[in-house]
Amino acid sequence: MQRVREISHDLSEVSSVTELAAAVKGLLEALGLKQKQVAHRSGVSEGTISNVLAGKSCPHEATFERIITQGCGQAWKPWQHAWAQASAEHRRRQSAVHVVAEVNELRNGVQRLESVITELIAKVEAVSVALAERPSDAVSQQRQRLEGARFLAGVGPADFPIMPGRRSPILHVHEVDDFLAEVKKLALQDMAELCIFVLGHPGSFSPLEAEEAWDTGYDESAVHAYVKALRREVNRHLGVEPAIAADALAMGAPRQDDPWANREWSPTST
Repeated sequence: MQRVREISHDLSEVSSVTELAAAVKGLLEALGLKQKQVAHRSGVSEGTISNVLAGKSCPHEATFERIITQGCGQAWKPWQHAWAQASAEHRRRQSAVHVVAEVNELRNGVQRLESVITELIAKVEAVSVALAERPSDAVSQQRQRLEGARFLAGVGPADFPIMPGRRSPILHVHEVDDFLAEVKKLALQDMAELCIFVLGHPGSFSPLEAEEAWDTGYDESAVHAYVKALRREVNRHLGVEPAIAADALAMGAPRQDDPWANREWSPTST
């Protein structure tokens, strides 16, 4: 393409995109060219040329060269140095903007993290206070075992003699042992459940009908004495009058053969 007349510009002071835009705008005014004409001659879009003239962007070197040489008919070398200066300044500015954006993002992230940490600290403190106000499960279980052990010690040992059935009334061993095992388990785990179990138990066990000399079982009188002591300690634990507890359990007068009906023990004896 035939060049139009060259316009001499002092481009040595150009060091920014804004100054480069002013120089290009002055060139077009000196040549009497419009953006559309320059776009047509250079093959660069009018929008790109408009951004260059407005100082909004720094075009690629090849694009800017086409604007200057083909669009405006000027020698490239003087403008190449100006473009290099403006492009370097533009990259520095973009880098600074990017760094500022990253710093702001990091600052926002730190603030969010501080907020989360503050919330977590508050939750940990709340949990710590709650744990301090109530005993741990291990401590609670240990206290229950100690309470149950004291209760069983108050009842006394369940040491029943084994008797032959032909000499005295005897009870099935396994039935009594099952009862004793449940009493011990509940005493060491939950005193409330133990009280319910004892008060709900009929207080009697199946007699063993001895047919042979070797048929043996627990002595009935010893077992009944133990369950009476057990009932007495349950009443003491609950703070209940024994006669009232027996009546409430049986929903009426206790049977004469019911070991819970301890007529020999009065409330004043406790």
